[in-house]
Amino acid sequence: MMSHMRLLFLSLAALLLAVSCSPVVQQAGPENGEPMLNDRYLDTADGMRLPVKTWEAEETRAVLIAVHGFNDYSNTYAF
Repeated sequence: MMSHMRLLFLSLAALLLAVSCSPVVQQAGPENGEPMLNDRYLDTADGMRLPVKTWEAEETRAVLIAVHGFNDYSNTYAF
């Protein structure tokens, strides 16, 4: 009898773990206007304002676009 209860518990625990790992897809917000980019920020179509930083060299040989992760910030790329 105990092994049946243990098997039931382990099955329910495995099911709970499987369900907790399923992705949640978030839809984009409603468009509030046209996206616009300038030297200081990017206004997105859904109304978010994202800061933009640029570092310019005397001679341009390449362009690098760097996007930091969730727990990081832009000074990671500062020289």
